[in-house]
Amino acid sequence: MYDLRDEAPGLFAQEDLEARAARDVGDRVKAVAAALNVRRRQHDDVDAAAPLRLQADHPRLVVDGDDFADDDARVVGVLALPDRRGRLVLLSDHNAGRRSRGRLRESGGAEKGGQSRTEPEGPGDHDIVNNVPTMPFVSPLPAIAFGPAGRPVSRLGLGGEGVLRTFGREAEARAVIEAALAEGVTYFESARAYQGSESYLGGSLGARRDRLFLATKAHDRTKAGARAMLEQSLKSLRTGHIDLWQYHDVRTQEDLDGLDEPAGAYAAFVEAKQRGDVRAIGVTGHYSPAVLRAALERVPFDAVLLPVNPAEGLLGDGFEQTVVPAARARGMAVVGMKVFARGALLAGGGIEPADAVRYALSADVDVIVIGCDDAAQVRAGAAAARSFATASAQWRRAFEERARPRAGELAYYRGPDSSDT
Repeated sequence: MYDLRDEAPGLFAQEDLEARAARDVGDRVKAVAAALNVRRRQHDDVDAAAPLRLQADHPRLVVDGDDFADDDARVVGVLALPDRRGRLVLLSDHNAGRRSRGRLRESGGAEKGGQSRTEPEGPGDHDIVNNVPTMPFVSPLPAIAFGPAGRPVSRLGLGGEGVLRTFGREAEARAVIEAALAEGVTYFESARAYQGSESYLGGSLGARRDRLFLATKAHDRTKAGARAMLEQSLKSLRTGHIDLWQYHDVRTQEDLDGLDEPAGAYAAFVEAKQRGDVRAIGVTGHYSPAVLRAALERVPFDAVLLPVNPAEGLLGDGFEQTVVPAARARGMAVVGMKVFARGALLAGGGIEPADAVRYALSADVDVIVIGCDDAAQVRAGAAAARSFATASAQWRRAFEERARPRAGELAYYRGPDSSDT
């Protein structure tokens, strides 16, 4: 049994098809590449005759064959899509129920061996000539290797705000979580302070948790209190470990001083990582760039969560300008938040989600997280991430100018002394 997931663990394969074809799996992958270029089907377009293009928004599942090249060779769940450099890459399909039972076709449309392909054989099968799966398959979001461990995650994450920061709205919260999963989101963020957010996630993810990245936060500043919060987070999220546990909302000198205390919360973070309860530890802040930078300079963290939006670009001490370089110098992952400024950036029209996402993802960040009130907002965010193209510095400056009249309002999270100087 040959599984391309062994060649492309996680999300993106890091080599282009040509380089991959030159390896020991050469002939098999060349056939895959040929099949990938036979047909493409857009998510909302039933015209299956269009050739696969690098700019395809929703390239579809293509190959899945028995009796592929030899008796033990089988290709399972391979998806082709353009990476950020415009190359076609291979991606493993984790949706095992969507496997076909047909043989591969050559680029001319005929099955290997010269025989024509019959109609799909049943649920989960694929008409490889027309590249039309019987069940829809949404192309993955842009992805990246996250943090020192290089865990592959989607560059768009679902934040714990919006409808998730409530109690008693299980159906609405589940709809948002399911929409994120359907769109290919693999990074999910929460916090002990976010009301029912952790419980919503824990009750919705189930067995899917194993292929997802879970981040949460603790705001108690004592070692015992932080440890108790971690235990509750593990219980609420229904998981044996947290992928990223974050020291929540550092904003004062008192918070900084507590990092050095033996009975302070940071000691609990270090011990939790040593025990394996958490895989990585991080710090978050949105009130003072100076304080957040001092925190990551004071003690080691693996990641930082901070605001990234056009208002920050207008502020003389923006988090992107002052904190991100310090984090990168320490090998830390960077996660952006406040992308829509709690919806204020989009209010009144004129600014589309795609522009806000483009601005944020063009910063030196690994992932951005957005809070959503409903499934439609999830889909809009995912569409924006899929259409992402790195913005030039000139484009970003122009986008900041569009936000200048409301810069103080958009930086609400900083406190009363925010300005656009």
